[in-house]
Amino acid sequence: MMILVNAWEKSKTVSKEGYKDLLKLLAPFAPHMTEEIWRSELDEKESIHTSSWPNFDPEKIKIDAVELVIQINGKVRAKISGSIGMSEEEVMDIVRSDESINKWLTGDPKKVIHIKDKLLNIVV
Repeated sequence: MMILVNAWEKSKTVSKEGYKDLLKLLAPFAPHMTEEIWRSELDEKESIHTSSWPNFDPEKIKIDAVELVIQINGKVRAKISGSIGMSEEEVMDIVRSDESINKWLTGDPKKVIHIKDKLLNIVV
């Protein structure tokens, strides 16, 4: 919840519904404080504890891109952005085309360890 509040602080935009949802989530932990804010600041007549719980929307947590760690001989040499579910061949193509990573590659790799959406380790 603190991560959410910090993100709101940076963006300087908070919707009233988002604020209400945050208060509902905080209510079990700080019942008196959230009730006071609910009634005095938001002018709600009913108790926050009788309001409905926020609904989960799986579309809001979908991630389109991931950051892949590229290691050469076990040492982190770069981090690249890619789409979710990239195959080992697709990641290797990106690595071969990147000059900052390519300087560490000498010859053909002996072994390639690929952990999908997380890591590519090349042993030369």
